[in-house]
Amino acid sequence: MKILSSPAIILKRIEYGDFDLIITFFTLNYGKITAMAKYAKKSKKRFASVLEPFGELNIVTTSGRNKGLLILTEVCLSHSFMEIKKNILKTAYASYWAEIINKSVESSVIEKQLYILFYKLLDMIDKNLISETAANIIFQIRFANISGIKPQLEKCCKCKSEINRIKGEKLFFDIEKGSVICENCNSGNKKNIPLFKGTVKQLLWVQDKEIEKVLKMKFTEYCLQQATNLMEHFIGYYVGKEFNSLKFLKEVG
Repeated sequence: MKILSSPAIILKRIEYGDFDLIITFFTLNYGKITAMAKYAKKSKKRFASVLEPFGELNIVTTSGRNKGLLILTEVCLSHSFMEIKKNILKTAYASYWAEIINKSVESSVIEKQLYILFYKLLDMIDKNLISETAANIIFQIRFANISGIKPQLEKCCKCKSEINRIKGEKLFFDIEKGSVICENCNSGNKKNIPLFKGTVKQLLWVQDKEIEKVLKMKFTEYCLQQATNLMEHFIGYYVGKEFNSLKFLKEVG
């Protein structure tokens, strides 16, 4: 019998029958896995109501009779992130990040960098150490880096001019090319997203610097607005999915 043990964050849970839950976990040691928590809705003693979204747990699973479906046998709550659960806006952001991971990460592919990023940002917004908007930008652009789809921000995709050598402050982002484009090279495509050079420079910092330095960064107001718009469009386009949680976030944000 195969036994898996790992720290894990709950991405999604669905009810199965009258008593069971099927839960998608993002684990540190095994990537994304799905497990059945048998009698979880009936037995409060066994799982003690800890199987709620976003909580970090230490879990143990065993292989079930059905290939690919694990059985949750042990669970211990490590971090509840209770402030997230009590705040609808924090919940909306956490739900968006969880859905991005759930819809983009293949099962059983180990993604330790992404796990650590997800955990750190949940912890930061839970403790009010960073604004939800800033955390959202950091999560999305670092997720893009880790996933190999990072936006090209260093130079214009047409004339190849580096950002620091482009005259003026106006730039654009071509979603289809996945790259920044200078004002002189911009074709007037209405789908291109307008940006200020300062926004691009801040995003470049977020892309490349150590995460601890990035978490201390102060974003300007216009950067928050422009970067949020850019990254939400970018992630949706390159992941190729619609995110229901993003619609919810727009409603409560």
